[in-house]
Amino acid sequence: MGCGASNSTAGKYDASEQHKIHSLDAGYFVDNHLGEGTFLTYYEPDEALSSKYGDFGRYIVARHRLTEQNAAIQPLSKSTTTRAQLDKHISILRSLGHPNIAKLKEACEDEASYYLAFELCTGGTLLEAIEDRYAGEWEDCVHACTFATFQILKAMEYMHEKKVCHRNLSTDAVVLHGKEKTLKKWQIVINDFASACRFTPGQKMTETVEFKEGFSPPEFKDKTPYTNACDIYSCGAILCALLFGDPNPDAVNWKKNMSAEKSLILRMTSADAHRPTVAECLADCWFSTMEDVSRGKAISAQNLENMQRFCKSNKLKKLAIHISAAHLSAPEVLKMKEMFELVDKDHSGVVSLAELKKAMMELMTSGGYRARAAIPEDIERLMDLLDVDGSATISYPEFIAAMTDRKHYTTDSTCLAVFRTFDRNGDGHINRTELQEALKSESFKDLDFNLFPAIEEVSCLGVGLRSGRRWHAGF
Repeated sequence: MGCGASNSTAGKYDASEQHKIHSLDAGYFVDNHLGEGTFLTYYEPDEALSSKYGDFGRYIVARHRLTEQNAAIQPLSKSTTTRAQLDKHISILRSLGHPNIAKLKEACEDEASYYLAFELCTGGTLLEAIEDRYAGEWEDCVHACTFATFQILKAMEYMHEKKVCHRNLSTDAVVLHGKEKTLKKWQIVINDFASACRFTPGQKMTETVEFKEGFSPPEFKDKTPYTNACDIYSCGAILCALLFGDPNPDAVNWKKNMSAEKSLILRMTSADAHRPTVAECLADCWFSTMEDVSRGKAISAQNLENMQRFCKSNKLKKLAIHISAAHLSAPEVLKMKEMFELVDKDHSGVVSLAELKKAMMELMTSGGYRARAAIPEDIERLMDLLDVDGSATISYPEFIAAMTDRKHYTTDSTCLAVFRTFDRNGDGHINRTELQEALKSESFKDLDFNLFPAIEEVSCLGVGLRSGRRWHAGF
């Protein structure tokens, strides 16, 4: 997704040869702007924020000059990262849309490196938050760890259902989205997917993975075959570190009032064949004491109107709104995450028809006249229109796109960022070939849009070309 020059507007679009939009084969349409000099054209690095939130130098924090949103940019040297490894990494990240999993915003490259831009999380690691706020307060610490571990495991359950294994979980890979002080506002985010892979249930993996002392299972150190249960071991080690400051259960001075914690941790860090599944971990009695920490506001009349507007949009506009959602500000993203979790009652990472109906019924009884008037008569039809990937559920990305307010995606900066995603040659126009290539790409595969109607919707404008100004007017 393209970026503009400093303080750009639609009228300052630079279509010069050196700033033409290039694409990675995986389908990420981005500016070739992250090299020496051109990086500064499109992004403004923030040394203070990089020092504060850069995760020990692994990320650069920079401001997108066009949308003015900060991003955590992970540089990957081409000398150590092959194109095949990058494509695999991107494919996995694109397949995961969950409120507790780091969101990839865009991918870029220059002659020396690849760059992955993620949503910026400013809350520090979960371990730091636990140590800062609950040191010496055992009961409060257990309550916080229960809540946090529940989110981690639900994200892991979602990943394993998607046949993705993380393989590099540690306390460094679990962060907070923001600096919320109250526990119920904590939004856990799992990142660091560099070692993630796809797996086949029932088949062991043999690829060598870097051993991370304290958090990696013994099979990584012994270089023996392993299963996706390696993630369970790491989650158990993380829980042990959160509660006791050490990921090694053997180093803990277990007390009589810690029987529940001891039982769960020892089960999770047992031998591969004896480790519980994520579902079995979540069913453990330790989570039965977790208090209800429902958060966020229920769906409002405005949200429903946004959903209805999204459903009535043509395919191309729906696609554009999906892309524009990547440029939402951190507060807007957090607000939508909380709303999604409120509707997603079973915390599965997707909204079912039953959950959507329940949310509508709650709005019917508690909402005002405007809210009740906005509730559609045919909720199943609404579900079908929101479910653009045909999964019979509403995924987290689909929910965010449908809830995005028109005032966000009609701004000059957002419209230009979306426009430049399609304008692959940087000439300030989108032709039929560019649109066809865009809709066929891996980037939009999960959206499952019917290609040709969308192309005809654009070409029916008369000549099959659309300039940035006409694009903006179309929204």
